[in-house]
Amino acid sequence: MTLGRRPARDRALLAAAAGVLALTSVGCPDTSLDTAPADAGNAGGSATSGAGKLTLVQTLPAVAAGSFHALRGLAIGPDDAHLYVTSQPGFLATFGRGGDGLLSASPTYTLPFDQGWGLEARALGGQNHLYAVASNPTKVEHYTLDPVSGQTVPDKYLTFDDEVDELAVAAGGAVLVVASAQTSLLSYPIDPSTGGLTLGPILTHQAAGDTFTIFPHPDQPAIFVPRREGPGSYSLVRFAVDPTHGKLTEGPKVSADLVGGLAYLAMCPGTSRLYVPEKGGSIGYADVTGGGLSLGAGFEHPDLAGASSIALSADCRSAYAVAGTAPSRSLVVMARASSGDLSWVQTFPTGPGSDLPGLTAPVYARVAADGKNVYVFSSDGDAAIAVLQRSAGE
Repeated sequence: MTLGRRPARDRALLAAAAGVLALTSVGCPDTSLDTAPADAGNAGGSATSGAGKLTLVQTLPAVAAGSFHALRGLAIGPDDAHLYVTSQPGFLATFGRGGDGLLSASPTYTLPFDQGWGLEARALGGQNHLYAVASNPTKVEHYTLDPVSGQTVPDKYLTFDDEVDELAVAAGGAVLVVASAQTSLLSYPIDPSTGGLTLGPILTHQAAGDTFTIFPHPDQPAIFVPRREGPGSYSLVRFAVDPTHGKLTEGPKVSADLVGGLAYLAMCPGTSRLYVPEKGGSIGYADVTGGGLSLGAGFEHPDLAGASSIALSADCRSAYAVAGTAPSRSLVVMARASSGDLSWVQTFPTGPGSDLPGLTAPVYARVAADGKNVYVFSSDGDAAIAVLQRSAGE
């Protein structure tokens, strides 16, 4: 792997790209969901009273076959005013996000970019940054983000001989951890003043089994990684992260009922409960007190069968899980009590026969920091992004 810097001519490719994507509004925000009875509302699916109920307010369909096929990653900027997506094949695109949560009618900036799942935006060293996984060749790219326009300005990048699946910024922004199918986990110190990646020492943790997604502990220098142990067999592994040098130390491991290696976890800061999506139809409750990891019973619901991701709102009052089997998957809305327990609120179907027939392969939800909106993208199909509004006051 090598460290490189984009030539000046690539920086000149930053430009507006109206016409690459078209934005379609499908209705105005409907706050009547706050008091509506069960099964009411225009969001699709059934609902009961509870925090975070959703109303569909906008969709972003793909319109140019060949130049835009499917999304691979979505991140909300640290300023909450911009949204970033990567597509296959195509672009790293920047969209403006209005005060009402709706997206700009077209990308404000684009860069040539070829797929890659990992995409994370962070505020570090007094500046906003974006880290992204690209392919052909495989790279981990670092961008600085303009504080006003949100424009992505390419900085250094790392190239890999092996496929890279995901990345995560861990240890309070001190270390970037990359999941590679061949070399397992790689860690890179992050320059605290610039957010840039440091080439060396590169620390590799090689272990049996493939790793895919990475979830950083919100309060401690630690990560949690799903690992494929064999055909249909998965575990969840905890690693301690040295915030100075990036060294990873493998800790406890538990068996987990995961759909696959691309399992997205969630955890509320200041707590010790990790939420694990389980294919059998539940969100598992993992206790991560101290340096431990144990997975016990969680919240079960029939609509959670095939669950592969879960996300929490910034206030930790709502949880959003993607479950089901393509092309008819669902976004399952849950309320989170102060105890950490989950309860069902609403199931929002996607795919054929739903309000989002083109959203056939949703991957995960992203919740805006201001709590107003949830964004869901599809890795296939016609509709790239769904913009949903959370109930007022929830």
